[in-house]
This record gives sequence, C-alpha cells and structure tokens, in this order.
Amino acid sequence: SSMRKKKRVIMAPAHDPKLLRVLAHADRLGICTPLLAGSVKETYDSLKREYPGFNPKTIIETEDDRGAIEKAAAMISAGQADILMQGGLVPFDFCQTVLGLVPIHAFSRREALVPFDFRQTVLESRNRLGKKSRCSFVSLLKMADQDRLIMVTDTYIHEFPDFSEKIVIAENAVKLANLLGIKTPKVAALAAIEYVNPNIASTVDAAALAKMSSRGQFGSAIIEGPLDIDCAVSRKAALRKGIDSKVTGCADIYLVPNIEAGSALSQTLAYFGKMELAGILMGTVKPVVVNLPFIRFEQKVAQIALAVMMAASQ
Repeated sequence: SSMRKKKRVIMAPAHDPKLLRVLAHADRLGICTPLLAGSVKETYDSLKREYPGFNPKTIIETEDDRGAIEKAAAMISAGQADILMQGGLVPFDFCQTVLGLVPIHAFSRREALVPFDFRQTVLESRNRLGKKSRCSFVSLLKMADQDRLIMVTDTYIHEFPDFSEKIVIAENAVKLANLLGIKTPKVAALAAIEYVNPNIASTVDAAALAKMSSRGQFGSAIIEGPLDIDCAVSRKAALRKGIDSKVTGCADIYLVPNIEAGSALSQTLAYFGKMELAGILMGTVKPVVVNLPFIRFEQKVAQIALAVMMAASQ
C-alpha cells in the first residue's frame, strides 16, 4: 500500500532545466508526485511547453538556494514530502547543506567553498537529513553482457574511510542489495594485493571485515578480502593464487579502500566498459537523490525510481 500512494519528490532548488526535465519525465512515467522549491517560475514556464502534463502539486518560491533546501528539508521532516532531490546546485553545495559535510569534489571550484553560512544551515539545522558518519554513496552499474547489477562503494562521501566508516559503508551497500532482491550479497573488499600486509592498511581492514562477515556480523552477506581486482573479478585468477571463495568472479558489491579507487573504478566501468551508471546516497533519514554530472538522463530517472523503492521500504 505504501507503494500505491505515489511518493512525493521535492526538488530543491528547482531552477536547472535539465534536472527539471528528469523530474518531469519521472512524473510522466508515473514514478512519483513532483513538488518544487526555489526560484522556479521562469524555468517551469518554459518546461510546460515540453511537458504539458507536468503539473507539480506544490510550488514553493524562495529567495535563494539555501532557503529552498531548508524549506524542502523542513517539509520532509514534517511528513509533507518523502524524497529530497537535488536541483540546480553543485552536488557539493547540496551535500554540504543536507548532511553538513565537505565531499572531496568541493575543491574543484574556488567559489564552491563557502556557498552558504555553513554552520547555521547545517550544523544547527533541525531538519538535517543525515550525518556523514552514517552515510555513503553507492554507484550502481549494469553489466553490459549479463542482466545484473554490480555496486561500487563508497564513491562520493568518504574520502579515506577508517575502519568504523568501512563497516557503515558495507552495511549500507548490503542494505541496498537486499532491497534490490539480492538475498545473500557477495562483497569483495578490495585492496592492492590479496594478502594481509601490515604496511597496507586496506588489506588489514579488508581482512577484519571478512572475519566479521564469517561471524555473521553482516547478516547473510559474505565479505571476502583482501582481494585485488583480478581475484575479485575472475574466479580462475583467484584459484591460481590459492584463493577459493564464493565471492571471487561473482561479487555483487566492490568495497573500495578510498574515494580515488572508487571514483576511478566506477567511472572507468561506465566510460570504457560502456556500463550504465547510476548512484544512490545511503544512510540518510529519508531518501536523497544527488545528481552527479556524469550520470546520464535515463539513469537520473532510474535514481528517482530507486529512491521511491527506498522510501517505500522505510
């Protein structure tokens, strides 16, 4: 029944025509009920010509972008909306406001560093939708040659996660896999090499995660690590190196040691491997759709559908 009543997606700030088109398309497909906040009028009027049926239930005009996000977050807290969708802002400014954090992409633009009065908006806001320590970003990729999804995480929130953060990252990815119908997610905890080397912290973390998993600390998920990429991807390569595991060659989730490995792996698979790429922010109080620039139109629509599934399961 929670699926039957359409979930309300509020876009804030709603002034980017490209992103408005994504929401209008999701609306046309019957995925969600759209709501808008921000300096909307101009963009909305021009969009009506392209999507005559696009008729958001609520349009809230606000002076500035921060006001739009604050209003949207307040509506979600009050139960007047279900999902927050990032509108026309750099993803960094948006995440900073919603979570109170500075993702790594922040420093690519000088003017993005102090977009708002940071403390007031985020740290003292009653309506913040999550904490960095509980959140992570999962990149979802559709295998080109077989009908299945793989996940790479964390590809956006934690730059160099410590062991506690990796536990959260793993838990969030397993939760998403379960939601997508994968009952026993197989997780490859990646590192540079497949043996534990005390000088390479990622191998130690991966081994500890694997031990926790074998003791049932991640539910039905199986975490194997440390694994280098060839052992993770090829069962043959793993056997040649003396690793016999249920995960090698058929991992659902690739848990990366840091954001550099994660961004490189997910975008390489998308660009060179021609895989479709979407992403979802996990660990927030209510679903939040972040619109990263390298994700294509159809996949952005899919991200809304994914957020709707998450909202229905909460």
